[in-house]
Amino acid sequence: MLHETDRRGSLDLADHAMVAMTIIVSLSGIMGVQQMFKSTFIGISFVVVAFFSSAAIAEDAVVADPEHYTVEFENDKVRIIRVKYGPGEKSVMHTHGPNTAVFLTSNAVRFTLPDGTSVETNSEAGVTQWSDKEEHLPENLSDEPLELVLVEQKE
Repeated sequence: MLHETDRRGSLDLADHAMVAMTIIVSLSGIMGVQQMFKSTFIGISFVVVAFFSSAAIAEDAVVADPEHYTVEFENDKVRIIRVKYGPGEKSVMHTHGPNTAVFLTSNAVRFTLPDGTSVETNSEAGVTQWSDKEEHLPENLSDEPLELVLVEQKE
């Protein structure tokens, strides 16, 4: 037996679908079915392209992962970043400008690259290293904290 209840102010999925169909049928009479579907397709395409374009661009390390990256100094020539990871901690995909790294602790790191491949590296405390502009997702593989200073050159 069906019982009617007071549903003012709440719409379930079926109600939303019915409202959408009513709007589509109404618009089809005004715009013509072909034009309406063409306009709808173009609008959805723009939303999809905008979503995937923004998702594909990795952010600057300090913006993407402020928990691990802190700006210590910045001027028009360089930006000096303190990088700290706890044991086993992992970042998110991010970018760096051309830089020199000074490792303050010994470490073992896995860098996952945008294409899905990964590279594992080991560095001793006191080692310095140059890198060109890069995009990666680092993970501290060590049971010890990882700390380094990154000096990014501004282009």
